[in-house]
Amino acid sequence: MDVANLVIACIAMVAACVAAYFAMKAPTQEDLKRVEDHLAAQNRRDDLLSESQRVSMCATAEGWADQNFTMTFKVSTPEVILKSVELTNKNRLFSGAADCIQLEPRVFTAEFSAAKIGKWYQSGDAVGRIETHAADLRVIFELRGQSSERVFQAVIVSTLRLGRQNSQTYYLTITGEC
Repeated sequence: MDVANLVIACIAMVAACVAAYFAMKAPTQEDLKRVEDHLAAQNRRDDLLSESQRVSMCATAEGWADQNFTMTFKVSTPEVILKSVELTNKNRLFSGAADCIQLEPRVFTAEFSAAKIGKWYQSGDAVGRIETHAADLRVIFELRGQSSERVFQAVIVSTLRLGRQNSQTYYLTITGEC
């Protein structure tokens, strides 16, 4: 009997040591608080991303291909403040960027050089007719004090017109919305 009791006592002691070891390794209240804070921050980021994808905006511009372009943006959400716009194509090839200026609530402008618009037009994909190209606008904006972005497609139509001083010049029309 003594051997059996000794074996049981040894097994109980080993189990107690294992339990003590894992009790020391268990997460503390501080660890749990840190995880909860991280999850709350991640949920806020996810909510912001979801909300930013619901922001509706449209872009329009037109003008002669050899002059600077002022692109106008209208947004549906009054809390949105546009910061900058990047001209890219579907492969995210960068053609240029410009800061946005607020004209009135929900209306912003960004000015691009003719060279940037031309590069953007050339990097876009032909749509239907050869003079119609599609390229992307990456809009960086602030929503509820947090930075976010939205990428949407714009259509650029180039037409040859009788321009200033009776010379033929390309005239571009840009439209896009999401």
